Amino acid sequence: MNQPPGFKTTNQPPTGENKPNIDDLLMRLLASQEEIQKQQEEVQKRQEMILKDHAMSIKQLEMQIGQIASSITSMPHGTLPSNTEANPKREHCNAVTLLNGRDFIKAFEKMEVDKEQASEKCCQPKTSEE
Repeated sequence: MNQPPGFKTTNQPPTGENKPNIDDLLMRLLASQEEIQKQQEEVQKRQEMILKDHAMSIKQLEMQIGQIASSITSMPHGTLPSNTEANPKREHCNAVTLLNGRDFIKAFEKMEVDKEQASEKCCQPKTSEE
């Protein structure tokens, strides 16, 4: 079949100069596969080490939780975990001043008096005059 001038077909096999040798291609393929396999083995080793580290950390946490649980169960119910002591500075405290400038004790006493007066009013028997 005749082809028009300037038209090239792509079905023609390449010349010997451009054709790569099949042995070279296989060697490059094998080399790249070996490199990939080495990288995968390194990744797998790192993952195994990380897994071992995590397993060890989990075991340590389990032991700590067990120790905390045993210390809580041995403590008497309703008690604090340590001894408490009275605040020694409390003896030196004389008065509390509120933000509005009034003394807390005076305000508290006034509330108590108002409360007593209110209770007296509600508890008094009613007279017929009212």
